[in-house]
Amino acid sequence: MWNLRKINWQEARDLNGFNDASEIKVGVLDTGIDAGHPDLKDQVAGYIYEHPDLPGASSDQDLIGHGTHVAGTIAATINNDVGINGISRARIHAWKIFDDRPDLLTHPDGTAEFAYFVDPVMYLRALLDCVDQGIDVINLSIGGGGAPDPTESAAFEALLANGSTIVAAMGNERRDGSPISYPAAMPGVIAVGATNLQDRITNFSNRGNHITIAAPGDAIWSTLPTYPGQIGWRAERGPDGHWWQGKAAIRETDYDAWPGTSMAAPHVAAAAALYIANGGKRDPAAIRSALTASADKVPAMGEQDFTPDFGYGRLNLERLIAGIGTND
Repeated sequence: MWNLRKINWQEARDLNGFNDASEIKVGVLDTGIDAGHPDLKDQVAGYIYEHPDLPGASSDQDLIGHGTHVAGTIAATINNDVGINGISRARIHAWKIFDDRPDLLTHPDGTAEFAYFVDPVMYLRALLDCVDQGIDVINLSIGGGGAPDPTESAAFEALLANGSTIVAAMGNERRDGSPISYPAAMPGVIAVGATNLQDRITNFSNRGNHITIAAPGDAIWSTLPTYPGQIGWRAERGPDGHWWQGKAAIRETDYDAWPGTSMAAPHVAAAAALYIANGGKRDPAAIRSALTASADKVPAMGEQDFTPDFGYGRLNLERLIAGIGTND
């Protein structure tokens, strides 16, 4: 797969004494996971999906498929003659932070859709669980314009103080002026942009001075649930002015290629897990420093050390692992 070649995945695995992170805990806080997927069933160490306050509001199914796709990039079973290879063998601890009820989203142009959104209660519960369970790396391929409230900020501070590395997607609103997206813009978070096969920033990846690093995020082939699902629904306005659910946007099953900074972030989360497993310090600041020091300064950066598009460069897994002991 082009994304693994681009980050020198095989070269990293060929390094003497390479450890594939099978004892590292990576938290995936997302739309859920297909824990029975042939490429994931041996990698999922835990899955919490029920809403703590509303029984029946959330099933164990990943209807959207987003979380399953993210998890596959991080840790799909390697060399099992099935599907894809994940970047690591990290143990996936998944939390479903979306309930199963789509909400109406209206757009400035007068159109609308029914889409899924993060449930704040499920999200906060997952963050606090990550603190309690000592999760090593947390992937947050989510985002929005609302600044964090004090409770969320306190949870992030507790995670960072506990040694958990937090990786988040920059967001996909470049055509709308790259509005600041949280949690990527929160202090201490490793914010990830998306690059394409040509090592250029994608036409959707948000830019900003808070970006840390970029990673492949265009047409990333990864796992999807083996059962049917939908990304959302078109909204149709009835004669009375009310919106109702129209045609569903059906996703593929098993595997598919998806774009997004959501697909770039798990490359970096897996890299952080491998860094710890191979003797790097389990410390968010040390991991950030190692990632930025080892990143490739691609030609599109114009020989600059940092740009608001790429951060400090595009992820290079081989250099990250080879530099342990010198960059941390």
